[in-house]
Amino acid sequence: MHALAEFKKALEDAGKTISDINVAVILFRKPDYSLKIILNIDGGGFTAADMASLSFNYDDNYGAQELFGKIVFNDNTWLSREEYDGREWWTYNSCPSYEKILESCTEYLNKDLIDKLKSEARRKEE
Repeated sequence: MHALAEFKKALEDAGKTISDINVAVILFRKPDYSLKIILNIDGGGFTAADMASLSFNYDDNYGAQELFGKIVFNDNTWLSREEYDGREWWTYNSCPSYEKILESCTEYLNKDLIDKLKSEARRKEE
């Protein structure tokens, strides 16, 4: 898999561009187990040089994970590397809304309490 092509596709799928990137940390474990580190933590965005440094192929098939990282966007959403049994991909993430968090707690809280908390949250937002 070509790391740059995969990265561009992940950005496109997330509806983002390189100008949306706030922080980026990407590690590539080469076949000889040395590391290539692509780091942009100054909040200045991803540069053309950063993009060019992703121009390499890696094995994304079953086996050990080779590409690791997190990309945080200006809106606090992010891409993270996921892996299952050596297969690798980027996943787009965002923080859940307050209501979604409450809905996930239904097995712990009764409906009346959840409705009350949602109502209080709406009032705070107004």
